[in-house]
Amino acid sequence: MFSLLALAPGKKIPSTFAAVKAVIEYILKIDFGDHSRLVPFVDSLYEHVSILEDWKAMADLLQTDSSNKAFREVKAFLPRDSDEEAVLAHLLVCCLKKGSGIVEVAELDTKISLLQGKKKAKDLNSEFQAEFSPHFARVLPELFSQFKSDPAVLSALVEIPCLMNLDTFSTLKSNKGFGSIPKIVGEMVATENELDLLQSCCKTLRALQSHQSTGTQVNAEISQLMDNLVQQLEERTDAVKNFDGDEADFNTSLVDLSASLLRLNSVVNQVDLTSDEVSFEKKGELFDLVLDLAGSHDELLREEHLDEVKGDEKLEREKVVDEVWLHHFLQQ
Repeated sequence: MFSLLALAPGKKIPSTFAAVKAVIEYILKIDFGDHSRLVPFVDSLYEHVSILEDWKAMADLLQTDSSNKAFREVKAFLPRDSDEEAVLAHLLVCCLKKGSGIVEVAELDTKISLLQGKKKAKDLNSEFQAEFSPHFARVLPELFSQFKSDPAVLSALVEIPCLMNLDTFSTLKSNKGFGSIPKIVGEMVATENELDLLQSCCKTLRALQSHQSTGTQVNAEISQLMDNLVQQLEERTDAVKNFDGDEADFNTSLVDLSASLLRLNSVVNQVDLTSDEVSFEKKGELFDLVLDLAGSHDELLREEHLDEVKGDEKLEREKVVDEVWLHHFLQQ
């Protein structure tokens, strides 16, 4: 088995990209399973395996577009499949966090749980953040488009805007791609069904929303997103209530409704909707609206004609309803 000692400082490495490839293959052989297990891996090896500090090499390996200047050099070392791409994306983000001074603590239990917290701003490595921020301001929209059908990769990449040094906003804004990032993230929330990706997207919107340089633009995107999500939820609720078709199509409509509830619930729980700059048509009656729709959804779940729905599916839908109800009452 490959030894990481081969990548220790002072060792001769065939190429930077070969070293990144070797780390990815090592991780896959160990079979970490949950990508959160990369946190202690990176934390313990970051200062001893120099390739982990080379965020640019990892980013270049993710960009498979042949127009990428580095493509010819990296072609032989590109990820072979979606598993390698996901590991590479999560490894990149873990290394960016470590280099930035953002602390993540992994507690081993029956499952790994992450207690994530940032150091005080003065303790962050702002120079390191300023180094990688302009690059990702430019390439992130391209990466989002490249991996639009791969939630495992997107859930990592969408965290990168949170890591940027937004105090250098004037520099970032000169990269045309940066301005499109909030819109792209908002579009992900409106269309994705994967809970991990939805939560990552909403955390990113919240982080960008809270910074003075990006807050106004992000609040406008959140306003538009909320109008879209509420309209989507109402339409899908009406479609289920007034459904006239066969059982299979009905179950599909119900799954669509569950997805809408999940999206709205993710935003309500993660994003600050109380800001005066966040304005959408039904803001004043949002919680009553969600409660009413969730209640209708709750009744539909218990209809006798849904007995054929798989137990796990039904439990997952009920969980979404319960989360919306719980959040509503917490706001009272």
